[in-house]
Amino acid sequence: MYKATRMATDSDQIVALKKSRASLALNNTILNHERLLLQLLDGHPSIPKVLAYGRLRHFEYLAMELAGMALNDVRKQRLFLPAANILVIADKMVRFKQ
Repeated sequence: MYKATRMATDSDQIVALKKSRASLALNNTILNHERLLLQLLDGHPSIPKVLAYGRLRHFEYLAMELAGMALNDVRKQRLFLPAANILVIADKMVRFKQ
C-alpha cells in the first residue's frame, strides 16, 4: 500500500494505491476481486471508495480513498489489540451489507 497523488481532479487528492504483480494472461486476479468486493460494500462508513483500477503488462493497480490510521498503526499505539477484536470488527463490516 502506498500513498499517491491523484492528479486527475482539479485539486490534487492523496489516495491509497495498491500494486500487485499480475500478468495480463490471468483473467481473475486478487486485486480485481478486492476491487469488486469494495464496490459491493460501497456506502459503509468503514469501507474506502474505489477511485480507479487498471492493469498494465505485469502489474495491476487499485486506487481508493485514503482512510485514517491503518489497523496496524492503531495496534502499535495500544499495548495490546487481540486478534479476536480484529475478527469481530471485520465480521461486523462484512455483515453490514448482507
